[in-house]
Amino acid sequence: MKKIYIVRHGETTWNTTGKTQGSNDVPLSLKGIKQSICVGKRLKKYEIQRIFASSLKRSVKTAQIINSFLNVPIITTHCLKEMNFGKWEGLTLSQIAQRFPHQYKLWQTEADKTVIPDGETIADVNRRLDSLLSYINQINEKRLLLVTHALISKLLIIKMLGLNIGCLTKLKHNNGGISLVEYQPLNSRLIFHNDTSHLGRYY
Repeated sequence: MKKIYIVRHGETTWNTTGKTQGSNDVPLSLKGIKQSICVGKRLKKYEIQRIFASSLKRSVKTAQIINSFLNVPIITTHCLKEMNFGKWEGLTLSQIAQRFPHQYKLWQTEADKTVIPDGETIADVNRRLDSLLSYINQINEKRLLLVTHALISKLLIIKMLGLNIGCLTKLKHNNGGISLVEYQPLNSRLIFHNDTSHLGRYY
């Protein structure tokens, strides 16, 4: 069984304004940098052996800051990139609901059936995650950190625990939040989810 820690990248300026980032390569804000330092201090005691990070700069920077406390190998991978939200990117949720009412309503209950104009589908993203988990199953390290994005972190938990896709919009993962899954195919356990206690005033 492997212990997989899942961290959402630190805050960006788009997070503060509520814009959908998706594939946009938005950098961390100053607060996001401080959050990443807090995460690194928290994770130092868990003897993590390897970090996998989304190749988008907000996750890479978060992983690099965390790794200043861990000093372990980092692998950047497109498998952990945020979903490409196509025409939704750069818009707030209220703007999406106004401009794409049918797709947005469907997304709330059946995200896997939603087709976003010029974007990826949940199936596209799941293929990426399947590829990553297949690799993780083959390596020897038992304590891993995945630095990724809100939607990806939720899809990972749904996939590893065998949950229904309807849980997607019910789960939450804050910037700098940590989740821990004891991962074994067909027999995984969620130990804690979206723990932000380490962030203090940077929550």
